Amino acid sequence: GYYEQEGLMGEAMAYYAQFISQYPEQFELVIEAYDKQIAYYQQYYPQQAEDWRRRFINYEASQSSKQSPRSRALAAKSRLILAEAGLDEFNDAALVLPLKKSLQRKKALLKGLVKDFEAVAAYNVAEYSAAATHRIAGLYRQLAKDLMASERPTELDELQREQYDILLEEQAYPFEEQAMELYRVNIARAPEGQFDSWVQQSFAVLAEMNPTEYMRSPKLPEASRAPY
Repeated sequence: GYYEQEGLMGEAMAYYAQFISQYPEQFELVIEAYDKQIAYYQQYYPQQAEDWRRRFINYEASQSSKQSPRSRALAAKSRLILAEAGLDEFNDAALVLPLKKSLQRKKALLKGLVKDFEAVAAYNVAEYSAAATHRIAGLYRQLAKDLMASERPTELDELQREQYDILLEEQAYPFEEQAMELYRVNIARAPEGQFDSWVQQSFAVLAEMNPTEYMRSPKLPEASRAPY
């Protein structure tokens, strides 16, 4: 609008906020107003952007009869960004002794994040569903890695240490398997014509986890081979 053209971004944001508040029934215009608010605050005041994302997600969800591919894509994007904000806390949660206690905390963080990313996938927007699947797989893979790298008791002799490592491997294995299964779900999108960056990343991780099977180039549909 006029304010943006004149570089008066503060005034423009105030106008959009007023429009959102006064005309909630103007769904298509309101979601674009939210999109502009979120982009502005993301650039200048990231903490406030988080609040605007949550408000937008709630608004879009409340207008179920008016939802559109555009609104679902915008909501899925916001949900993905909010979910990704929790990744650092999960990655930084070290598995230290006593392992039972630190593992319990890490699993609780995992459970919350999986729920958040599943909410992203629930919008059924291809790009964001692939992103969510890749992220959930990454969480399981990270937990398996962290278990194997976790702090060991110092008093173990060589044999006890070997037995302890075997027990850790047994705990880590199911998480690694879950990760691989989810990466496979993502790469299965490629023959259907979806080969975005998230599907490509899943291919790359599978090639790392199981080089024998996945190092070869994926067979892509003709459309995917075209240059971007």
